[in-house]
Amino acid sequence: MALLKGSLGLSRYKVEGNLPSDFWSWLNRRILQNIFIDIESSTIDKSSGWVSAHDYFDVSFAFEVYNFNPYVVLGLRQDKRTVSAALVRKYHRLEINRQRELQPEARLSKPDREMLKEKARLQLLARIPPQTATWEMCWHTGRGEVWFTTGNRALLDTGLELFQKSFSPLFLTPRLPWLMAQEILPGHGGLARLTPMSSE
Repeated sequence: MALLKGSLGLSRYKVEGNLPSDFWSWLNRRILQNIFIDIESSTIDKSSGWVSAHDYFDVSFAFEVYNFNPYVVLGLRQDKRTVSAALVRKYHRLEINRQRELQPEARLSKPDREMLKEKARLQLLARIPPQTATWEMCWHTGRGEVWFTTGNRALLDTGLELFQKSFSPLFLTPRLPWLMAQEILPGHGGLARLTPMSSE
């Protein structure tokens, strides 16, 4: 994975809140409660959770795998499968036709049609393998900083949601360059006259 070898991009966040006194045992419990659940043989369309940063198939989490005190290094994995609306419409129509062949005289109600549509969607989901995305999180527990090895907005949102779900009441706020400069150069006269650039 990128954090352990090769080049990478980082998105930086500050950890807000106080660490519990039994931090490492608390951390282990929270990780195990939010490990990645495989959806390969199901009709679930999305799953995300913690994996080993060494191997995204490994969710056993021996303590030494992620503990690089003061660092916590975890992998994140998201499996997602999608079915296009056009494909659902096609197989919905096939299900309606099949039902009419079985019961030519029966009239399909709106709930019946919706049930057949969901049946078609689930059948398609079972046939489509999920796409896998993996990235890493490095948490410096001494400095209270977290780095994600992605700049992808959707993956970052997933990482932020997983962190909040796993380690609440702790939460993350972005480490913006402007705020970091204020910390590095407190009271600097030139910095006080500057304003952040607009993102637009």
